[in-house]
Amino acid sequence: MKLMTSILAVAMMAGGAAAQNPNVINNVQNKVDAAQPKSANSAPVQAAKPGAGAPAPAVKPAQIPGAKPVAATKPAAAASSTNKLERVNVISHPDEIQIELSSQQAVTP
Repeated sequence: MKLMTSILAVAMMAGGAAAQNPNVINNVQNKVDAAQPKSANSAPVQAAKPGAGAPAPAVKPAQIPGAKPVAATKPAAAASSTNKLERVNVISHPDEIQIELSSQQAVTP
């Protein structure tokens, strides 16, 4: 669990670092502007926000066609030795970010 939390934290930091790049910000803003329909007579439409203390809207669980229900299983007992994260290496490429994790023992995703 700690390893998964660490992986998520590193991924979020790497994404945050990439999001602070002015070129990325301008590129995303241009794509959003291009995707929005432009009309001279209409003002931007904003969704109504629920009032404070309003109940959350009802949401139905997702249905996967052809899926069979799965019985809950008990988590495996913790091993006597713990696996520790030794090193994290973030490699930035123009098209992607790679994250390398090194640990004492093998990790099963």
